Amino acid sequence: MRRFIIFVAAAAAALGINAYAESDITISVNGNILNPEQPPVVINNRTLVPVRAVCEALGLDVEWKQENQEVIISRDDDFVKIGIGYHTLNANHHLSYIDAAPQIVNGVTCVPIRYVVEPFGATVDWDNETRTVIVRENIPDEPIPTPTPPAKPTPTPTPTPTPETDTNTENNQRPVISNPPKPSFGGKPFTFYYQSEEDWAFESNGRGYCWVCSYAMLITDTLGEKVTPLDIAAYNIEKSEGGSGNYIASHFGIAEKYGLEFVPAISEDSKYFDSFETQRRGATYFKTETDEDVTNALIEALDRNPHGIMVRFEGYPHTLVATGYYDGEVYFNDPASPKMENVTFENTCLGRNYKLTDLSFVQAIALK
Repeated sequence: MRRFIIFVAAAAAALGINAYAESDITISVNGNILNPEQPPVVINNRTLVPVRAVCEALGLDVEWKQENQEVIISRDDDFVKIGIGYHTLNANHHLSYIDAAPQIVNGVTCVPIRYVVEPFGATVDWDNETRTVIVRENIPDEPIPTPTPPAKPTPTPTPTPTPETDTNTENNQRPVISNPPKPSFGGKPFTFYYQSEEDWAFESNGRGYCWVCSYAMLITDTLGEKVTPLDIAAYNIEKSEGGSGNYIASHFGIAEKYGLEFVPAISEDSKYFDSFETQRRGATYFKTETDEDVTNALIEALDRNPHGIMVRFEGYPHTLVATGYYDGEVYFNDPASPKMENVTFENTCLGRNYKLTDLSFVQAIALK
């Protein structure tokens, strides 16, 4: 699934605002100099180049999805998907964090080109003397590999893997192998807390503290600093005069305490976006009818927020953290039990009696 962090710059870019530095950078593809209508730009010290011009010069197909504000680059059955303002790249269902989000500049989609073309076997070099981005084609016969962007360090605790979940989490990749996949951000597994853990000493075996654990998981992975359920519970008791059930007033306070804010979980241009609540608890409401709709909306949200999102079900008041997806299946950390880390919905505590369409709302947080 990467902390996915978002914000004024991405929003400005989505509106086509020229929030960038002009550059004298040249693009060479297979020895040919390109002259795209929109030249490369430098944003936050990262060079972004027009994606269509480069990819089509490499013989790749480029498709723009206005509905989701994303670009799909493909050849035969291989694809790379990358979204405006998103810090996640999806290559053949392998997710990886990228440190520069694509932007729209003067109506043209510009991207950190290395992440986009290297999965197809091309190489990207930089000639500092001539200030040229050099792209060369070297197409392998085998399917495209998982991208390997530079690691983004986070001090998230790393649990000891078991034989069923021992997977390679290097190079910022979210492993997507079966049996089951083990999502990670910044090359480390997502934090997992469960409410009945003895260390917390919560009353009633932790009943009602799912949201406390979920906040602690999400904040830890967003900040890269350890925040425990005890930290969240203590703040809640201080600010809302009570235990786990009296927490409505503390939602925004919790975010602010850690230098975070609630953000729309998906693009407001998405067909699944209904509304974003700014007064009560920072909720994003989906406009969905089927389980497939909910899954697609959650996948969009995880593309936008690779550090995870909180998923709430009010029919049975319970909070999960969605951490990643693979092959159309979303995975969750369910704080109800130590056995519910990285499970599909049917394997959460809600799976027997509820459907994904019973979802009430989701919450996404980001650095201010």
